[in-house]
Parts: sequence; structure tokens; C-alpha cells
Amino acid sequence: MGGSIVSRRTSTGLLVLMVFGLVLAMTGTAMAATSWKKVTPSAKFVKYAAHAKKHGMQAWYPSRLPSGYKLSSMKLGDTGSSGPYCDIVFKKSSKRIYVSQGTIVGADGEMPEPSGQLAWGTQRADVFSSGLIFWMGANNGFANLWGKGTTAAQRQTVAKYMKKVR
Repeated sequence: MGGSIVSRRTSTGLLVLMVFGLVLAMTGTAMAATSWKKVTPSAKFVKYAAHAKKHGMQAWYPSRLPSGYKLSSMKLGDTGSSGPYCDIVFKKSSKRIYVSQGTIVGADGEMPEPSGQLAWGTQRADVFSSGLIFWMGANNGFANLWGKGTTAAQRQTVAKYMKKVR
């Protein structure tokens, strides 16, 4: 009748493992967990955070990033009466993680409907089908996160690791 139930289950299990290994070999995609490193905001960002606080805004910075990502650029500015803004780019070869924050002033139109919510530090943020993660706070303050060459899981984990900088 084709062997015992135990040997058929063992054969099926081995077949599943072999197919899984073949898929990994063919796609070149490892499904191993991403390793993460702790990061701290620069003195320049801490100064921005103090300025943002004077405008009633919160400043956010990730406390962890996927290993290999480094701060590539940080653009700080002030729109005058509406407050400061900050655009940050973390880079690993051609991959990017973007974090922008500031104040929404005079925005026309409506935002698309979010596809869900996720953790943004200790708070909640909207996630959109485009991959954009958007947090909205008091005084029209906002922060968002998106990426190029990153996975949704990586972006969602970075969002989870966002911390308020005081």
C-alpha cells in the first residue's frame, strides 16, 4: 500500500524542505530575519527636536535600523510661522529609508483612505497601499516614513522603533 503513515509523513516533510530550499536557491532571496542595530539621533537632530517642541510639535527618530543603513542626509528648515521641518535619508547601497516630519499647512485635497494602521513608537500610524506610513499629531504636526528597495516588513519595524526626541 505504499509504506507506513510515518514514512509517508517523513517523505512529505523532506519534500517540503527540498522545495523550500529550491525556491530560495532560484530566487536568491533569503528569508532570514533582518538584523537590527541601535541608532541615536545626532546633535543636529536634537537641536531640531528642541525647536519643534517650541512650536508644539513632536520630533521622531528611529531607535533601530536594519543593519548596514547609515545616515545619508538630513535637511532641516523652518517655514516661519508654521514651524520647522526635517527630511532624513538613511542609505544602504541603493536602498533608502526616508523620514520626513513637519507641519501640514494649507494642504489641498484629501488623503487617500489608509489600508490599515500599525505601531509608530508608542502611538499609531496609518499605512497606505503605496507603502507610505503616516503619523499625524497635534498642531498639524506629521511624520511619515517610506522606502526604496526596502520591504514592507522593514518599514513597519522601523515605524515600531520610532521614538520621540525631547
